Amino acid sequence: MNQKIGVILSLCSLVVGCVAPAGGADVGANAEALSREERRGRSLFQHETFGGNGRACETCHRLDNNGTIDPEFIAGLDPSDPLFRPIDSDDGTGATYDQLRARATVNVTLRLPPYLRPCNDLSATTWTVRRSVPTSANVAAESVFNWDASATSLDDQALGAVFAHFEPTRTPTSDELLAIAAFQETLFTRREVRKLARRGRVPELPRGNTPAQRRGRDFYLPEGQCGVCHSGPMLNELSAFHPDVVAGGRSAGERTAMILAGTVGNRPQPGVQWCVLNPAGAVVLRTPVPFADPGIAVNTFPNRPGVIGGFKIPTLWGAAGTAPFFHDASALDLQQMMDHYNLFFARFSQFGPQLTPAEQADAIAYLELLGVRGNRNDDDDDDDDDDDDDD
Repeated sequence: MNQKIGVILSLCSLVVGCVAPAGGADVGANAEALSREERRGRSLFQHETFGGNGRACETCHRLDNNGTIDPEFIAGLDPSDPLFRPIDSDDGTGATYDQLRARATVNVTLRLPPYLRPCNDLSATTWTVRRSVPTSANVAAESVFNWDASATSLDDQALGAVFAHFEPTRTPTSDELLAIAAFQETLFTRREVRKLARRGRVPELPRGNTPAQRRGRDFYLPEGQCGVCHSGPMLNELSAFHPDVVAGGRSAGERTAMILAGTVGNRPQPGVQWCVLNPAGAVVLRTPVPFADPGIAVNTFPNRPGVIGGFKIPTLWGAAGTAPFFHDASALDLQQMMDHYNLFFARFSQFGPQLTPAEQADAIAYLELLGVRGNRNDDDDDDDDDDDDDD
């Protein structure tokens, strides 16, 4: 295999799509506690359309719904809501919004690098996929953004989102983008994450309150079947026990994974084989399985081998209430998510055996323990409050 353009189909992770249920936590509460710059950012986040199609950041990142959208929330919206714009309709004309309503996914158009093409259309330079909406909560403790890790700062992420979804007639200023980022850095669903972002205080995994939670915790330890991909302070990086790390092919702390979401099990979008091209334009590699979305491969070649069909590993803090799950919302609830992982474990036994129904229930119970609890309304000076955190 050509090492410069080789593809690592590196396998792992409990990739959790961030789309919250109706009635989710209000992550934007307590505006009076914001600084002047944060208040300006909040106003921009909620109201500024940049002369576009009527959308603002909050159109998709609802502050009263855990910083995102989900099918139940969408079902309660008026048809005139700016979420319903032709760019995210089923055929681009605005006639129907079945995919948006069913899975809360929006269109994302990728610019394909010269080394990556769908094998059925080697002339394609762009590729449109549907992706779930990452939550705007807890981003203050993040270092990469978007499902394909295409942004390394919140202001860059905001700029890309404006051009991708707002159809703007003016470009946001740097000051506006920095203000939006400052506001987003006040949004938390867990006190542990807030303390990590503000003080560098590394959270511990809660011990659990029930027998099921305490049993489930073992799956999320660094050596556990979930923990090998959801390790570190934010539960979003590879651990030293990950099979590829043990084998020397990857490093502990990496932030991306490929778990065949949308390729095995539920398939919300049709997949295609992807071809890797050499500088002369000749095909040197074809993916062995089809992927609807090339994921992080769009951004990682040629500086390092890319992961076709791989995505950023999301945090598990606050994630349980954010169904549907995965980058394509292919799992509508926690049980469907666990069902997907059993398909994954069946194919790649180096990650452990398939989970029994009882083990799945324990793993779900612990994910729910890590769910939404506490936000910026909590007193930030209560050094002793902790770890009233779910023990």
